[in-house]
Amino acid sequence: LQSRLEAMSGKKVLLDPAISNAWFKLVLQNAGASVIAAADPCLMPKAAKNEVEIAGMKACHIRDGVAMSKFLCWLDAEVAAGNLHDEATLADRLEAFRKEDPTLMDLSFDTISAAGGNAAMCHYNHENQPEPGKLELNTLYLVDSGGQYLDGTTDITRTIAIGQPSAEMIKQFTLALKGHIGVARARFPKGTRGYQ
Repeated sequence: LQSRLEAMSGKKVLLDPAISNAWFKLVLQNAGASVIAAADPCLMPKAAKNEVEIAGMKACHIRDGVAMSKFLCWLDAEVAAGNLHDEATLADRLEAFRKEDPTLMDLSFDTISAAGGNAAMCHYNHENQPEPGKLELNTLYLVDSGGQYLDGTTDITRTIAIGQPSAEMIKQFTLALKGHIGVARARFPKGTRGYQ
């Protein structure tokens, strides 16, 4: 990387001070490049999706939603029948529903399928455990998953009550919902960016 920057000797190079580090500027200046501090002109066009990308994103989310709905319906029926599956079986079943769509290329990331206390572990992966956890009644199950489709990528997280949720679970879910509603209704100062 350094040799590539040094090859810019005698040229004008734009660096965005909001996202570039001092090392880049130092190497370029020492190489004799003229460093221009300005906002990255590619940032906003990359952040705004075009009509084709928007249409693809909507379409793949609808199809992925169908797979997720089939999975949740299947899960409800299995729990009602007393079939408390393990995390691996659940992840595999969700993937099978996604694979019914011929535009699915792969999962967008390893599915986080976490039963009970495992759901509290950030980026938990049942494949890294000696034995996958198993659903238990009156606990929670978390599934964080997504698909990579020809026309877009999805990422969805759901927490599902297995059996009867406790009063504490209901309280925490209600507080989280109130927080989401509060953020959705918040008015941010003009010019606020997503990375702030």
